[in-house]
Amino acid sequence: MSFLKKLFKNKVVLYLVSRYFTYFAQFLSSIIIAAKLGPYYFGIWGFLLLLINYFRISNFGIANATNILMVQHKNNEEQEKRIVAAAFTCLIGLSLLIGFFALYYGVIGIPFFEKYEVDNLFYVICLIAVFTHVNVFLMNVYRVKNSVFEVAFQQSAVPILLLVVSLIFVKEELLYSLLAVYVIGNIAALVLFLKNGKILWGGQIKLIDIKKIIGKGFFLFLYNICFYLIIVSIKTIVSIFYSVEEFGLFSFSYSLANAILLFLQALSFIVAPKIIDKLKSTDSQKIISFINAIRTSYVSMAYGLAFLSLIIFPFFLKIVPQYEPALLVLQLAVLTVVLYTNSFGYNTYLKAQNKEKTIAVIAAFSLSLNVILALLMVKVWGVGYQYVILATLITYMLYTYLCVHYGKKQLKTKDGILQNFVDFFQPSLLVPYVVAIIIVLIGNPFLMAIPFIIYLVLNLKSIKAIVDKIKTIINKPNVIDL
Repeated sequence: MSFLKKLFKNKVVLYLVSRYFTYFAQFLSSIIIAAKLGPYYFGIWGFLLLLINYFRISNFGIANATNILMVQHKNNEEQEKRIVAAAFTCLIGLSLLIGFFALYYGVIGIPFFEKYEVDNLFYVICLIAVFTHVNVFLMNVYRVKNSVFEVAFQQSAVPILLLVVSLIFVKEELLYSLLAVYVIGNIAALVLFLKNGKILWGGQIKLIDIKKIIGKGFFLFLYNICFYLIIVSIKTIVSIFYSVEEFGLFSFSYSLANAILLFLQALSFIVAPKIIDKLKSTDSQKIISFINAIRTSYVSMAYGLAFLSLIIFPFFLKIVPQYEPALLVLQLAVLTVVLYTNSFGYNTYLKAQNKEKTIAVIAAFSLSLNVILALLMVKVWGVGYQYVILATLITYMLYTYLCVHYGKKQLKTKDGILQNFVDFFQPSLLVPYVVAIIIVLIGNPFLMAIPFIIYLVLNLKSIKAIVDKIKTIINKPNVIDL
């Protein structure tokens, strides 16, 4: 009983439980939505989500820059007020830009959108974009202040409402209801943020602070938009060169594959300010030790989940037989999305050390490679839609290696290419990963347990470290506080 009481009073556990419940609801709703809409309408919904994601990543780095600056000035209340005032000024400018884009669509139009029957729904998407940018900014401020309830509400409102409407509506009515949920959920989160009064208003708006946010935010924006465009560009290419039904199968596969890492993303978000605070140090040895410790747990756990999902997904698709043709792309998507977790620790270290330009260049180069490889696969080699994701698999390999390379360069650790590769992709994870790739391409579902078994045998120490860190979080929830 004392253990249970400790759990229910633990803010980190409560936050993570809320996120896992939300992810379960999100996972369940995605299955219901896919089944009710069918491949054609799900292709349209996937395209609308693609537009929402384009707007979401087009944030000019305002929220991310504010997050880092507030961590760096965590004990200066006056500076915090000025940062908030400058950031909100930038958000107003961003909202006006979105309004201009909506006006352009209304006057001139975008012919390609007709394929996916966007019509007037585009204006709703623009409204969603404005609310999302404001709420993401406020969410980051609340997280720096260690207020996780509001953060959890903002992250949970839309997914929970999506599940509700997915149980009620079908076909086109469901499509319109899903967009309405994005508006309603964001308004509710905004009201909560403003009502609870944790934001320090009244700061003087100064041009120097706006320039600081834009300067830092611009390269963070380039990094974020290029990184997220890696997968969004693949979706866009599939949406252009393949049928609506095939795009629906591809969207379903990626969404399902990404779901296995969602709870790790929740954990990384909640600990991000603490990690940034630790990594802004100048003590190289302490930083190396810290990075190795967090990577041992986070990256190993991600791969364990990926290998486990390869066993489960073939049976899961029996529930939604209309999506069974997507099994191969689903498996390849799982083995692709797990790769970017290899950069964990090093990419955050570069941000904490104000190396936004470095990670922006890495992401931009990776994005270019991704688009070139994908277009070659489609236009030159004529591959099926299932194999286009391999372009992103190769891209993530390069991206994560470069993050490790330049992170170690900043730490003044002069290791060779081989050692950097070992640090980027430790053999205990590389071996089962290569085995998994081979089995997926062979197409024998009865062999899918082999990579997971190899993972368990080779990663006993890492699994023990994961258990120890979980115990620490349970016993000392304030470990994440600034």
